Amino acid sequence: MYVAWRVVRRMDDLRNKVKVEKELTEYELRFFTHISHEFRTPLTLIQVALDKMHQVKVIPKEMVSSVRMMDKSARRMSRLVNQLLEFRKMQEKKPVLSLEEADVIAFLHEIYLNFKEVAESKRMDFRFLPSVPSYKMFLDKEKLDKIVYNLLSNAFKYTPSGGKVDFSVQVDETIHQLVIRVVDTGVGIPKEKREQLFKHYLQNSLSGDSMGIGLYLVHELVQVHKGTVVYEECRGGGSVFIVTLPADVSVYDKKDFLIPESALLHEEELRHCLSPVMPLCTTAIIGHWNYPEHTVKPVYVVSNAEQVELFLNGTSLGKGKRDYHFLFTFDNVAYQPGKLEAVSYDVQGKEVSRYTLETAGEPARLHLTAMQNPEGFRADGADMALVQVEVVDKNGRRCPLDNRMISFLLEGEAEWRGGIAQGPGNYILSKELPVECGINRALLRSTTKAGKITVTARAEGLPEAKLALETLPVTLVGGLSDYLPQYTLKGDLRKGETPLTPSYVDTKRDVAVVSVKAGAHQEKACASYDDNELSEWVNDGQSATAWIIYTLAREAEIDDICLKLNGWRSRSYPLEVYAGNQLVWSGNTDKSLGYVHLHVDKPVRSDEITIRMKGGTTDKDAFGQIIEVAGGAANDMEKRAKVDKGNYNLRIIEIEFLETIR
Repeated sequence: MYVAWRVVRRMDDLRNKVKVEKELTEYELRFFTHISHEFRTPLTLIQVALDKMHQVKVIPKEMVSSVRMMDKSARRMSRLVNQLLEFRKMQEKKPVLSLEEADVIAFLHEIYLNFKEVAESKRMDFRFLPSVPSYKMFLDKEKLDKIVYNLLSNAFKYTPSGGKVDFSVQVDETIHQLVIRVVDTGVGIPKEKREQLFKHYLQNSLSGDSMGIGLYLVHELVQVHKGTVVYEECRGGGSVFIVTLPADVSVYDKKDFLIPESALLHEEELRHCLSPVMPLCTTAIIGHWNYPEHTVKPVYVVSNAEQVELFLNGTSLGKGKRDYHFLFTFDNVAYQPGKLEAVSYDVQGKEVSRYTLETAGEPARLHLTAMQNPEGFRADGADMALVQVEVVDKNGRRCPLDNRMISFLLEGEAEWRGGIAQGPGNYILSKELPVECGINRALLRSTTKAGKITVTARAEGLPEAKLALETLPVTLVGGLSDYLPQYTLKGDLRKGETPLTPSYVDTKRDVAVVSVKAGAHQEKACASYDDNELSEWVNDGQSATAWIIYTLAREAEIDDICLKLNGWRSRSYPLEVYAGNQLVWSGNTDKSLGYVHLHVDKPVRSDEITIRMKGGTTDKDAFGQIIEVAGGAANDMEKRAKVDKGNYNLRIIEIEFLETIR
């Protein structure tokens, strides 16, 4: 009995020691995580300042070495901070991939260059040995950087001065693999330590100052990348670390890609969508396809292709009229329930994109969707989740004409922060919220207690819908959460590779004004082209003075006049435009939310352009449903314009003359 008691007590003591060790380790990690977060902001500011210094064309010769050393040290510190944060993330949950296509040889060569100075300072033979000059594959740049940087750091750390480090990269296209080898002539790893080499918290006995997380981090990140890492002893002494990564995209899931839909496009599909100046061909029909019987209306399609054809229930309605390079109009389309489809074509007449709208059926149910942090809804009293409510038909299509009232019931650990809609008080914080065009959204805020949340939505004539959410607990130290989403959530600011051809083509150029003559208030005439939207030229309200003549820097065939006229939102100006003595444009200006363009169909070469009013202005707001944030007149200039209605006041805020580049 005594022996059994001793065994049980010893096991209990061991369990307590393990528990204490784990708690101490956890406290240490929290401490270092908080310290890392604190380091990160000043490091970022230092790096920004250094980047600005690099942009200076001439740095004093005696400062070049110091600036380079500061830059290198700041980047090294940032890597260490990021490594610790990555390790902390792995403690909480398995990291996720963010794969993107890149030239892996060029990427690894950049890392090699970062270690060149270290090699030179230690008089080491450091070589980069790729099997091919270039190779494109999908990889997670951030994780591969950490993997390689840790392996090279260890190689340099444990290899004495005068030693050798080889960094080789081999591409095996037959089995779709990338093999990275880091070989050094250092002290190597003792045999008794090799089995535990990639284990959690192992300290390399070669150095007491090691944090013991570098190789563990490498192992975990390689596994996330669907690869393997092994250690081999180097003949003659030293170490060999071999990382093998798959180069075949089929081994990854769709969620592993930074932009799954575009990243996995087949090369042939991508080629059909690419043009010399536009990145991808896209198409969209504006609006919906649910209208009363006998409706006849225009259909507008936005596309960056060359032509757009419209189909209604499989029957072609012809090609659209193109305006503004991207807007295609189909006039007098008679509504029929069913499928409305826009098909876009390139210059060769090949289909490059299509977009479909379908008529929704009668409202059948409510559909609730949660939009929240992909890492989970956190119970920190600040995290937010959006609840989207839609009125849908039996096939799940949103009913775009439905505007019914929805009543919400919230149960559980969250606060109702509501949504917004047109109506009394904009329905702020109200648990009754109408859908607009069949959809609306409301905000929930977490409490500081983790738990389950249920949102119930009810609407007259439809069955109720329920949505279940759950908030995750957060760790608090001194009342502060150790979870900061900005450090772990992935952003995507990629623009893709820089194209070899220009990203846009100039089709027009402006022709400068060198002098101006006005029917009245000559001293203010230059305000009409001074690039100042707070100034204007205006005549004295008489028909005889409602003209202004611009002399251009050279003769040109002006075919586009860009104007901002005071009262632009509600006022139409009847104008005539002359090139020299020849009339080239006549009509009423469009009401707009800013600038209007007068397009000259048959331009005449001249260095003199006259703008003349041929009648009084007319005023009627063309944008009644568009409410400006700060409504009403913005300044005294606009207030005066509101008073001068229906007369011959020609008010030009800005004017620009453009000619087509031929």
